[in-house]
Amino acid sequence: MMISATVLLLTLAVLSTPILAERTRGEVEKFDPQSGRPGLLLTRDGELVPFVASEISASCHSTLHPGDQVEFDIAVVKDSRGVERKIAKNIACH
Repeated sequence: MMISATVLLLTLAVLSTPILAERTRGEVEKFDPQSGRPGLLLTRDGELVPFVASEISASCHSTLHPGDQVEFDIAVVKDSRGVERKIAKNIACH
């Protein structure tokens, strides 16, 4: 019985982990830390990817400005309705 519960918990943990792709380079399109709203990063392929301030690394001195060059991971997550969307994680400045 205990093994079944452990296997179930591990399975749930794996299924809820975002799928990370390779590091992506791009630039900050929009970010206003005072607003509390997500910012946007523009990839080299022209895709806009949202991010939250807590994903900004110390290499960026905890803030970003439009035009700053960055490197980041893209994670695919499911929202509360089960819809998959991309978000930027682990943002580092150049």
